[in-house]
Amino acid sequence: QTPAPVKNINVSPSDYSARVTWDIPTAPEDSSYITHVRLFLNGRYRKYISRAMYGTAFNVLPLKPNTEYTVKMDTEDGSLQRGTPVTTSFTTKQAEPVNLVAISYSSLDVTIAKPPTYI
Repeated sequence: QTPAPVKNINVSPSDYSARVTWDIPTAPEDSSYITHVRLFLNGRYRKYISRAMYGTAFNVLPLKPNTEYTVKMDTEDGSLQRGTPVTTSFTTKQAEPVNLVAISYSSLDVTIAKPPTYI
């Protein structure tokens, strides 16, 4: 039996990161025992996520503000069989503006209205 795909992918984006959560089918009749989830961002492999270490949540960073991303995830069991990939898209939030004021030729005063948020 192959591993079932992840279910209920949820992405909570901030400006520079995103928290990705998902559910894993656990009934033996639905799936082999899932040990890892592979995460891809915009088609590129990003992380091999251990179920034992991370459970069903992972923070993706650093990301660019106000940018659309596509997350693809597939499952893997102890026999290295893979489940069907599942995909979802999200857009990071707009970053707070940064104000730069020249103090002299060699120095700047930088004011950030609100520091970047990492989930």
